[in-house]
Amino acid sequence: MDSLNNRNNPSVDPRLLYRSSSVYPQLPHWRDRSIQDVTLNNAASFKAKSVFVYSGPGAWGVEGLCTALRKPLTGYSVKTITPEEVIAGDWKKDAALFVMPGGADCQYVAKLNGAGNAHIKNFVHDGGSYLGVCGGAYYAGRVVSFSIDTPLEVVGVRELAFFPSVISGPTLKPFVYNSEQGSAAAKITWGFNTKTHVYYNGGGAFENADSSGNTLVVGRYADLPDTPAAIVTCSHGNGRAVLSSVHPEISAEALEEANPYSKEILPTLKKDNNEREELFKYLLKLSGLEVI
Repeated sequence: MDSLNNRNNPSVDPRLLYRSSSVYPQLPHWRDRSIQDVTLNNAASFKAKSVFVYSGPGAWGVEGLCTALRKPLTGYSVKTITPEEVIAGDWKKDAALFVMPGGADCQYVAKLNGAGNAHIKNFVHDGGSYLGVCGGAYYAGRVVSFSIDTPLEVVGVRELAFFPSVISGPTLKPFVYNSEQGSAAAKITWGFNTKTHVYYNGGGAFENADSSGNTLVVGRYADLPDTPAAIVTCSHGNGRAVLSSVHPEISAEALEEANPYSKEILPTLKKDNNEREELFKYLLKLSGLEVI
């Protein structure tokens, strides 16, 4: 997330939208379809072989994310893409997946609002997939609500709006920029009641996820009251967005053992590393990709 206070849509006051599901358009209802069916249908119909990872201003951990993607996606070319290349739009003809990493959501807005977001949204509508992690998940919600009533507050309407409600956070600990101080080993319930600890730093919860017609909840915060949605998949036209508020791409080995905040959570993350890898693969399968 970005520390700039962002109220970027003059026609809509985001505070009027906060926690109000009645203002969101209901997309075609698909909650009667299983996640397994969704995965198989998309994998069978979408054959492009390039994965594009956004590397513009504000993007965090791009190199590590690309490395994590290449391991299970041996049949794909994983490459970075600049804001200028996103806006040009030529990438769409080769893309199977567009990945928005964690980072500063407001800087994404500054570069991609308008033409860039239109290309991303059209790509998904036409059968592509979007994977958003942490800041990339916030960016794909209808409304971002982050660190309310603090100096880091961000409230704003977003153009992609794959998730048609509010994404609010941080959920587990206060966020600190350029620090591991707000990191945690989030216990996530997913699949058939599998519980896996996953690296967390500033992620949100998907408000009204269970009542959003285009959305399936994939993972929940197991230790929070009412187990709010931590990972969702959202239909958009012929494609979908998979949005994760936690970081299943980050292994314990990728964290700095010397960092006092990382050191506290490393044993828990190491213990669940295999399950974390399976969760990451599961999200890629939900995106319609062939995973080894």
